[in-house]
Amino acid sequence: MGSTGPASAFRRPPAPGRPGSEADRPPPSLRRCWLRGLLCTGANLEVGLSLLAFLPQFVTPGEPPARTMAVPAAVHLSLAALWPAVLSGGVFLLRRRATARRPDADAGAARVVEALVGAVFIGFAVRLGVGG
Repeated sequence: MGSTGPASAFRRPPAPGRPGSEADRPPPSLRRCWLRGLLCTGANLEVGLSLLAFLPQFVTPGEPPARTMAVPAAVHLSLAALWPAVLSGGVFLLRRRATARRPDADAGAARVVEALVGAVFIGFAVRLGVGG
């Protein structure tokens, strides 16, 4: 996405009725958006590794580690499930509102978001490259 984002901002989207056109696909449901966000968060190995690195410091000597770490882990994982719900719900509502006003606004908004995300990733790469 980092390399294709800025380039896709200047590319014309396919015309409606042609293969690959976003106008031909129905918008994803809120449930599908939430499940995709939950899957992305759950598939992130950094979540489990950070729990294994962060939570043991709260285990009191002599206490069973599984019970002591269960409550903070449950709080963290419930927040990790809530975050995609809030984010995907907000994006879903914004997309629905934008497409209700202008049906062709969805493709343009997606191109702008892709360009912004691509530019942010390129900025991160440049910053890492210069030693920042």
